[in-house]
Amino acid sequence: MILPRISVIIPVYNTGSLLTRCVESLFVSVCDPDRFEILLIDDGSTDDSLAVAIALSENYPQLRVIAQANQGLSGARNTGIDSAKGEYLWFVDSDDYVAPGSLSVLTDYLTSGWFDILQFRMALRADDDGGYDSVSEIPLPAAEVTTGWQLLSKGYLPSSACSALYRRSFLLSHGLRFNPCAYREDVEFTGRVFCLARRVSAIDRMLYYYYCRPGSITTGCSLVNRLRLLGAELTTARSFRDFAASRSDHPGLDRYMLWRSNMLVMNMMLSILGDPRVPVAAVRRLLAQARAQSLYPMPLLVGSIKNRLMWGCFNFDTLFLLIFKYKRYRR
Repeated sequence: MILPRISVIIPVYNTGSLLTRCVESLFVSVCDPDRFEILLIDDGSTDDSLAVAIALSENYPQLRVIAQANQGLSGARNTGIDSAKGEYLWFVDSDDYVAPGSLSVLTDYLTSGWFDILQFRMALRADDDGGYDSVSEIPLPAAEVTTGWQLLSKGYLPSSACSALYRRSFLLSHGLRFNPCAYREDVEFTGRVFCLARRVSAIDRMLYYYYCRPGSITTGCSLVNRLRLLGAELTTARSFRDFAASRSDHPGLDRYMLWRSNMLVMNMMLSILGDPRVPVAAVRRLLAQARAQSLYPMPLLVGSIKNRLMWGCFNFDTLFLLIFKYKRYRR
């Protein structure tokens, strides 16, 4: 029996109306069907998603359906990691879709060698008019090979987990899984994965379309969703610091993750200043959470005088609250 080269892992939660488009996009100009598999992980959907997934599996023998109680996106992806048979993993969201022939492009490239991470371009699409808003950059010239640490050291900040293939044995050997507690699970996951990747390469092709679905987790603009995203910055920051502490064998990682965690806390504070809907009580609570997790005050690192002054002002919660209240009053 020939094992699949690529396992496509698609978490599914209440996206029955979009799932068929996602799955069928993988079969356009497809490569040898024996060289890939698709895992649909139904994460306790309450709509017709599971029925749609089962119907698709009857048409495509490469497709397996796994139903589980709701565990969130991270839990569904981890189930896929455990259940996959492929050498490489591709995490695809069920409301997104891929470019025609993507699997053929990827399997062809993999004949040139092995990689811990194989990056490609992603397009951000906000509607169905055929255009797209932006295209992600690849972190190195196409076909070059380097380490993930070298890319991070040069300032690359990976975000989406969907714009790359990951070698399954690499993830398993390092215990790299998605953090169920992380609301911004992609940033948290890719931040750790790139640190340990020995061979990273890239294809200069746009293979993935990220669909900005109104009301989705990342595009919802309600105050409740905003507060969850602000708290997620702290969860990710703490995870980065804990990861660095567990990897004492990696020189420079502690200082790098300290910088990343500081930037996440700073981003949270700047987001607070930019949203007058955030209650003062919520700001106090977030700052208290950051302090309890030893993320605040932020250690001052080397930088421009302007950044160090801003950093210093933000490190005094009383002063930061005064700035926040002043900006709310001015609006």
